[in-house]
Parts: sequence; C-alpha cells; structure tokens
Amino acid sequence: HTRLLLYKRIANARTAEELYDLQLETLDRFGLLPEAAKSVFAVSDIKLIATGLGIEKIQLRHKGGFVKFSEQTVLDPICIVNLIESSEGRIKMQDAYTLDITATLALPQDKIRYAKNLLSLLRETL
Repeated sequence: HTRLLLYKRIANARTAEELYDLQLETLDRFGLLPEAAKSVFAVSDIKLIATGLGIEKIQLRHKGGFVKFSEQTVLDPICIVNLIESSEGRIKMQDAYTLDITATLALPQDKIRYAKNLLSLLRETL
C-alpha cells in the first residue's frame, strides 16, 4: 500500500522541485533506491520536461519509437529540422507532429538515457 501511494505521488508531481523533494523523502525513509524505483523517478522527470516542451507522448521500444508534439509546442520547427538533419537518418518526420526514431534501446536504462538526451538537445534550442 505504501509503495502504491508513493508511486501515485511521484506520478502526480507537477514540478522538478516537487519530484526532487519526493526523491529525498524516499531516500530518507527507505535508504538507497533499487533500480526500478530510480526508473520511476527518471520517467516522471522525463514527463515533466516533455510536457514543458509541448510534447504529448514519447514512446521508445527495443528498435526505436516516436515523439509526438502538441500543436502548441514551444519548440521552433527550424530546431526540430536541425535535429533531424544532424541525426544521420535515425530521426525522421512521420507526420506534421511526430518524429519517428530508429535506435537500438534494449534495456530500460537505454530508453531513459536516450529520452533524456533527446530532451536535452531540444531544450538547448530554446
């Protein structure tokens, strides 16, 4: 029950500071976090960043995935085009609001690392 309540609080965090405070609380209460718990915090952090950039959905699978932008994204289309051009064919436009990604992402940590790197590249363009 405690774990489910904590997961719900993590999922409902609205700011990076709130998420960080929850992480500190969890460490204080339970000690070092297992990899699965670290992943929950990382995914929540990714969601917060993506939402702030106007990204509706990021889905990464074993062989790639996609990023779907909202119509109100804060990202400059020219920056997205630059990202596509610099990706050496690994990122392509699927439609007006979706990037198709080709990458080998076998482990959950690979997906998290890829998503964080991609979001970092997109944030740099602001």
